[in-house]
Amino acid sequence: MRIQACLAFVLLVGVELDAEVERTIRGYDADGSGAIEAAELDGGSRLALGGFVRQHAEEIDADADRVITRAELVAVVGRMFARADGNGDDRITPAELAKLDQLSGRPRRRPRTDPQP
Repeated sequence: MRIQACLAFVLLVGVELDAEVERTIRGYDADGSGAIEAAELDGGSRLALGGFVRQHAEEIDADADRVITRAELVAVVGRMFARADGNGDDRITPAELAKLDQLSGRPRRRPRTDPQP
């Protein structure tokens, strides 16, 4: 999943970051350890951030121990958010998303409004 899509669906306001990270970890954390182990990535979360975690697990796992901790996930998503929040107001506006799309050279996809099966 593209970074822009993850931000567009999940992190439009910075204060939502911690809650979304917690929901994503809970969605994968089958053993209740508070972290996402490599074997747990087969289960998972239907959240946009959950898909991003599955696709980028090796990049998120900063110490390469095959466990994604809350701190590792917050660090990666925090950097993504800071990059997207051009004016530093802790919000990502449609204009800021459009600027990211221009930099990437890809048009932004619209979020689905129909219910998922």
